[in-house]
Amino acid sequence: MRRAVITSQKADSVSFDAWASVRFADRSTLSGSIVTHGVLRNIDGTWSAEATLNLLRSDTAHGEQRGSGTLVFSSPAIGSLFVLLEDVHGQLITTPTSLGDVGGTWWRLSLASGSSIRTSGTTPDPRLVDAYTTAIQIVGGGLETEGRSAVYHYHVMIGADTLNAYIAGTAGKIAQSTTAVGEVWINPTTFVLERARWNISNLPTRLGAISCTLGIVFADYNHAPPIRLPVGSGFSVPFDTIFDIFSSR
Repeated sequence: MRRAVITSQKADSVSFDAWASVRFADRSTLSGSIVTHGVLRNIDGTWSAEATLNLLRSDTAHGEQRGSGTLVFSSPAIGSLFVLLEDVHGQLITTPTSLGDVGGTWWRLSLASGSSIRTSGTTPDPRLVDAYTTAIQIVGGGLETEGRSAVYHYHVMIGADTLNAYIAGTAGKIAQSTTAVGEVWINPTTFVLERARWNISNLPTRLGAISCTLGIVFADYNHAPPIRLPVGSGFSVPFDTIFDIFSSR
């Protein structure tokens, strides 16, 4: 696992496709799905991603409500993050009223002083490698054959200490029932991470406790396409505005 983390971080660039289905545990009638495509460039720390969201709420008080939209994220330089909300439909996703009429406009999110979304360079940060390999525990698996190809397939989990550290920093106390188990697939020749899948239950977040299933597939190591760049200088908004797209519903 450690070798896969180091090798994957050494790549100049990589593209990825990810998906997730989410259920809000304390809002039993609200659920959603996300499909994402993006590019990471380790060489200079830039990245972009397009996430298409679909939400559904159904209860006696509100009837059935739906919402869909695409969030485009672009970080063209270390420490900068732009977001574009487009193709919005329905009632559950909307431009926050505090922003007025800025539909179709890139938002430039204001980050805390000294913060950074990613760092640049293809030399793996040993602190990050240690964080990944300490957080993820292998509980089974090994070299397998899938079709005509060999692959390292491991069953993994995130340890209680790591979950507690995350919860303490973001959302208070961890619930006894919070779990995070998954699978990872590693190329046995190049030792890059090919794909991963996770099942996470009862995880506290800014929007409430969630349970989710998510997966990600990596491709185009060292040959990923360019990132999507924002148009214009962007409409400056506080970082927490991103949560208002959903939390106000």
